[in-house]
Amino acid sequence: MPTPINKTLQGVTRLTEGGVYQFQLPTNSRGIQNEDGRFNVANCYIIVEETVGDDPFLLYLPSISTFNGGWNVNIFIVNKNERVLAITPRVGESGQDFINFEGSQTVEIKSINMFKIVDNNLWASWTALN
Repeated sequence: MPTPINKTLQGVTRLTEGGVYQFQLPTNSRGIQNEDGRFNVANCYIIVEETVGDDPFLLYLPSISTFNGGWNVNIFIVNKNERVLAITPRVGESGQDFINFEGSQTVEIKSINMFKIVDNNLWASWTALN
């Protein structure tokens, strides 16, 4: 497995190279409800551009426990690539996080998914269909 690349979940992040990306909150964010918006965390966009090469994309969402109850985050993952993306939740203080009650989720080719915290260890994911 390639060395993970740490990224801050904030504003817009564009990914142009395949790899393992681990997202975490900005160090200046306390992860408190209504505070995340001040640090540009309330709506985050991860845009995976079209790339060359065969390296897969694996994205790790931040642990829900790091948000300290600030469940107002909306993460939009835009897959402009010709490959399916794998999204995996992190293990947090309260144990393993899940997406739609599963251990991982995919973002299909040329699609958009929105991820939102809905419980202490549960992300919900919705897909925009064309």
